[in-house]
Parts: sequence; structure tokens; C-alpha cells
Amino acid sequence: MWPYAVAVLLALLLLRRWHRERQTVPRLSEKHVLITGCDSGFGKRLARVPGSLQLPLIPSTSGRRELRPFGVRVSIIEPGGFQTGMTDPAPLVEGFLRLWERLPAETQAAYGRHYLDKYAKSTTLLHRLSSSRLSHVTDAMTHALLSRCPRSRYAAGWDACLIFLPLSYCPSWLSDTIIGFFLPVPASGTP
Repeated sequence: MWPYAVAVLLALLLLRRWHRERQTVPRLSEKHVLITGCDSGFGKRLARVPGSLQLPLIPSTSGRRELRPFGVRVSIIEPGGFQTGMTDPAPLVEGFLRLWERLPAETQAAYGRHYLDKYAKSTTLLHRLSSSRLSHVTDAMTHALLSRCPRSRYAAGWDACLIFLPLSYCPSWLSDTIIGFFLPVPASGTP
């Protein structure tokens, strides 16, 4: 009997959340959009979305806590990996090789050729695991702008929800250790 009660309570909770998120905000013209990290091609494309809604854009590095005393509510969108021109592995690996060839011989020996090869393989794997649907980020931005009760944090993409967001709540030493398992190690330890 209790599993049914838990299922009904969970369904009611999800229904309440869905209902709150579907309510739109009046006076949309009074909202502003703070954009950080627009130096990438994806950030510039993302900045066009609120611009098309006739919302003022303010490039800023100010955080959520600094703006709260002024009555500004900031929603943070934390995207995972997406397939864009910046993450295309072919030009990245070419750039790695060009930099590798310009390094002094002692630095190349300290890192070892396997370091470069493993880094190139991990870049290709990361690109394959990345999502090609940029709409996850634009949907999060639209929800943050148009919802009456926007969330303070949005995780866009499966890897952001399952990997990066939980890692952000871990202590630094633990997240560094977990990420360190996937990064290549130099041949002579730490150079």
C-alpha cells in the first residue's frame, strides 16, 4: 500500500512543479539578460535568442549573490558538452600537433608522446559523447526568462546533469581526483 502512496505523492509533486513552470511572467519587457562567456561562437548564437525577444542584453561577470541586494534574480545555465565548431576534434588535434612540434625537446621528453596521443583520443571521445542539440541550452534560457518561478540553476545536457553538476557539489580534492582518472599523465610525473 505504501508504494502507491509514495507514487501518488511523487506524481502530485511533479504536477505542481510542471504547473509552476508553465506560468509565464507579465511585464517581460522589464527583464534583462546577463550574458557571460560570449567569446565563443555558441555564446554569440545564444545571445541572439533574448535579442529576438526584444530583451536588453548586458554582458556581465557579476554573480547571482552580488546582484540579489539590488532585486535582480539571476538564473545560471550550466551547459555540458555540445558539438560546435569549437569542440570539433580535427582542428583541435591539428593545433595540439602544431604546439607539440614547437615545444623544446626536453618538454616533449617530460610529457612523452603518449600524453599527446591520449589527449587527442579523449578530445575525440568527448566530441562523440557531446550532444548536437543546442536547443537544450536555448530551452533553459527561454524557461528562465519566461517562467514565473525560474530555477536558480539549469543543467543543460545529459553530461551536465549526470556528471558535472554532481561534481560541482563535491569537495575540490574529490572532484580533482575523479577528473584526474580521465586525463593523461606526463611520462615523468609532474613536469
